[in-house]
Amino acid sequence: MQDLSSLTLDQVLLFVTVAETGSFSAAARNLDRVQSTVSYGVAQLESQLGVRLFDRSRKKPVLSPMGQALFSEARGILQAVQDWRGHAERLTEGEEAELSLVLDRIVPVQFLIGSIQRLKSSYPQVKWVVYSEVLQAITQRVIAGEAQLAITGYLRPEHRAELTSQVLGYLDFVIVAAADHPLTDLPFPLSLELLHQHTQLMVEASEALGYESGRSIWQLSGLWEMKDFAVAGLGWAYLPVHMVLPELRAGSLRLLLLPGWSTPARQLPISVIYRRDRPPGPVGQALLKQWRQGFQTQQSQWVLPPDLSASVYPL
Repeated sequence: MQDLSSLTLDQVLLFVTVAETGSFSAAARNLDRVQSTVSYGVAQLESQLGVRLFDRSRKKPVLSPMGQALFSEARGILQAVQDWRGHAERLTEGEEAELSLVLDRIVPVQFLIGSIQRLKSSYPQVKWVVYSEVLQAITQRVIAGEAQLAITGYLRPEHRAELTSQVLGYLDFVIVAAADHPLTDLPFPLSLELLHQHTQLMVEASEALGYESGRSIWQLSGLWEMKDFAVAGLGWAYLPVHMVLPELRAGSLRLLLLPGWSTPARQLPISVIYRRDRPPGPVGQALLKQWRQGFQTQQSQWVLPPDLSASVYPL
């Protein structure tokens, strides 16, 4: 790399200020310098770069063609240094250089993407690390210190001693099966005993609905696989509404109703969690605010529509 030790940021500042104010005297007044210092600094920069930045043949200096070509880059250098210094100041005030997050796979990923997009312009230097997990793996990452914040629908009582949790809102979950599945021909509401006579699809390490030994349970790697297997008629599944709504509308999946359920949907609380001894900093707090506002705004998109809810009740 070429030796840059002879170039100084002050020389770049002098060059840009002269170009913006239109004269060496105006630049001197703007910077509270004497004019000879400004003129000398620009001349030194020209000598070190080997180019003529200004045409001095006129009453006032005018940018030369080479000066015009270098001017915008010089302004960019000053802006970059200003941004860099501002970032350093924010770090000393506690702003996170990196923010690691865990998103429960039951929550639409667009929710997290939108939150980060709205914050990027305010915190452009922050490095975002995002994990996608299910069940206890979510809290494990937070407890282990691998993630600072998480959105989860799975929080056991034993976790609450070391975690702070705040409910953001609720997601609707429903029991579904393929349109040609034998369960859809039976009168509603169905009993758990009838459900247990057919294969349940579930995520690995999750708890079966109304678990009983000897049942047929297929464990899959994720929720989207569960949905695809359910559409294929390989079993019934318990899934979030937003994930199966297109299939319910198209008729490839049907809702199943259990006794005692006032609606085909059950609401699951969705919480944000973090370690009590590691509260979020300024960026994390800003993200929490985005999450609270965003969840309340978008929650209506993740509930079972009334027309689909009514469709499962017997006439």
